[in-house]
Parts: sequence; C-alpha cells; structure tokens
Amino acid sequence: MIALEGLEISQIYVKEDARMEEMTLGQWIGTIVLCMIPCVNIVMLIVWAAGNGNPIRKRFAQAYLIVTVAVYVIGIILYAVAGAALMASLGAAAMLIAA
Repeated sequence: MIALEGLEISQIYVKEDARMEEMTLGQWIGTIVLCMIPCVNIVMLIVWAAGNGNPIRKRFAQAYLIVTVAVYVIGIILYAVAGAALMASLGAAAMLIAA
C-alpha cells in the first residue's frame, strides 16, 4: 500500500490529474486509424495496454481488447452452435433419405 502521509486529498487528485494529459484530435485520429488496420491493431493495442505511455490511451486499449476478445468468444460460440445444428439437421435428413 502506498503511504500518503502528509498529503491532503486535493493534493492527491492534483498530482493524478497532472499525469493525465489529454490526447489531441490528431492523436485520437491516429489511434482510430491504427485500430482499423488488421493485425496492426492487435499488436498496437497490446503495446498501448501494457506500456507506460498516455494513461487515457492505455485505458482505451485495455477496453478495446476486452471488447474484441468478448466478440471473438461470442462468435466462436455461435459458430459452434450453428455448426452443431447444421450437422444434426444433415444427419436427420440423411436418415430420412436412407429409410
């Protein structure tokens, strides 16, 4: 635990706010454009999420990675369910044809 002896709550917030520099419009555009490029986006998001750079970009990258993983997992589950349903219906159709 970090010792905060001798500091008031307002001083703690000021020090944390000083560390949080705003991203300019150009930086946001660059971030979004890089997130649109396949393969580059995953690499850059991992670099930003694990790095010590801008804390705002770091949180954005962490959130983007969480959402991306969730979408991939949901997609895989839906693909597996649809595949199983298709295989079951093809199996039933083959049984009807064979009979």
